[in-house]
Amino acid sequence: MVISSKDLNECLEECCRSLIKYGEIEMRNRCHHLITQMLQYENLIYIKDRQLLNLENKLRTAKQEMNKIINTKVFSRGNNLVYELDTVNRQLRLMKDNIFLLEKNLTEKIKLCYDRELEETRMHLADYRKKYNEY
Repeated sequence: MVISSKDLNECLEECCRSLIKYGEIEMRNRCHHLITQMLQYENLIYIKDRQLLNLENKLRTAKQEMNKIINTKVFSRGNNLVYELDTVNRQLRLMKDNIFLLEKNLTEKIKLCYDRELEETRMHLADYRKKYNEY
């Protein structure tokens, strides 16, 4: 079998055209695949950024709520301490008043007892003087 150079050149040209066409199709497919992959990665990055922002918002909200809870508890305990201090202060004032009254009453009682004993002693002394003057 004899192949002419013209047929060989045509086959070679056809082969080169097919090879170029195949290369172009492959390059287009690779570019399209690369663009699709880049878009997918960009979407993933966007989703991750949104998740990160959402988590930061949740964290910020949780911190604010925790600060509110802590401030409320501190305020409540402070109010309890003020109330207890006021109660103790009133009890102290009451005890001081009672001690003052007790001291005043005790002084009066002692004075009354002393006056009564002094009066009794004066009466006895007057009785003795009468008896002594009678003798």
